[in-house]
Amino acid sequence: MPMTMDQTITQPTSAGPFHVARCLRKALCFVDPAQKRRLSKTSPEEVVSYILKGEATDNSLQELRLLKSQSAAAGNVGLYRTWRLRQMLESPHPFREMMTLFWLDLFAISALRIKDLPCYHAFCEGLEERALAPWGEVLGYVLQQPAFLANLRAERNYRAMPNRQLGEFIVKYLMGREPTQTQDTVTAVARSFTGLFVRGGELRRYEYEHDPAIKVIGRASGDFWPKDVAKLLAEDTDTAAVLADRLYRWFIASDGDIPPNFRDSVAKRILAGSAMGDVTVEAIATWAGRGNTLARRIKSPLEVFLALARPFKGRATTALADLVAELGWDLLHPTTYGGWPKGRDWMNTAQWARRISLAEGLLRKEDRFGGGVDLMAAAKSADYGDDWPNFLLDALLDDGVPPELRPAWKRHLQRGPGEALLFLVALPEFQLS
Repeated sequence: MPMTMDQTITQPTSAGPFHVARCLRKALCFVDPAQKRRLSKTSPEEVVSYILKGEATDNSLQELRLLKSQSAAAGNVGLYRTWRLRQMLESPHPFREMMTLFWLDLFAISALRIKDLPCYHAFCEGLEERALAPWGEVLGYVLQQPAFLANLRAERNYRAMPNRQLGEFIVKYLMGREPTQTQDTVTAVARSFTGLFVRGGELRRYEYEHDPAIKVIGRASGDFWPKDVAKLLAEDTDTAAVLADRLYRWFIASDGDIPPNFRDSVAKRILAGSAMGDVTVEAIATWAGRGNTLARRIKSPLEVFLALARPFKGRATTALADLVAELGWDLLHPTTYGGWPKGRDWMNTAQWARRISLAEGLLRKEDRFGGGVDLMAAAKSADYGDDWPNFLLDALLDDGVPPELRPAWKRHLQRGPGEALLFLVALPEFQLS
């Protein structure tokens, strides 16, 4: 079924009723029908609190962390990708996982570019700990990490040869300025990193290789090091606006104009040093969880997987991790320095068909795909009893099947849960979050 962009309306309003399912889907990429029912009886503030806090930590998360660490130490990229996908699927803190992924997209950190899996793993673990922290804390951590430098081929920053690629990345993707038009800023940023070297996956600081001359970045001048650059960026209005725009595109709407009042209000809170977890969830609740208008986000292959696997108790296997990667979302490798593909990049016939194959993979009774999900059992465990049709609808759609498609929906119901699931997955109402 073709997807049309007339379904993308990017003028959300803070007025109107609160939509629990829409808020959950934007923040977490999935809706747990049982949680949706419970939260529908609470206040918007409790929904925000639930997203931020997640559920009680269990031993399985610690087990997954250990398995990830072991596969990283062994340099096994395929196995590490599998454990990473499994953590995203099973974590009791799914919003923290999404925020970690958001930062990896913003900084375009790729295990394949770094070519040092233990270094990448150590970086991700530290990033996850700070995923909900204020912007300045995230910046201060990232810009001084070996993985960040290695990702930009900036492992050696000699005084005589500042790494311009590093400077261009920060100016373009964090400050939102065109590098060709801000050469002095590019050079100043690159010079600030001179003296930093990556040796054996560890960061080394050599004072004698640092350029001590005065550098000008924005309205500030001085002998800057990376920690100083991080502080300047955390206080920079243009950088805050860039970050606000990236949050909007990641969590709320992948296409259309970004409302100026969204950018201004979010950027103001970023500059005030508010925790990014709070800023993001409250923005989602206001701009996607309220009102009768919709802000559509085209689901990535990863989001399709999570939307299907999480509520239906699917498993993350190597075969499914590989399939998600083949669809264009390798968890370990943002394809460009602008991050993973987004929005309209996912709208083509081939992508559409392969997304259906992902749903079919989850249904297959094969060990390499997890043994297949049992939709009826999942409905019973969510207290839906034998009412698996409404369980599917609550898990996958916010507003039910469109009236004109209800006769077709009834026909697919007669063919069983699997056929009904595939019918819903093919709808634009599912593919557009």
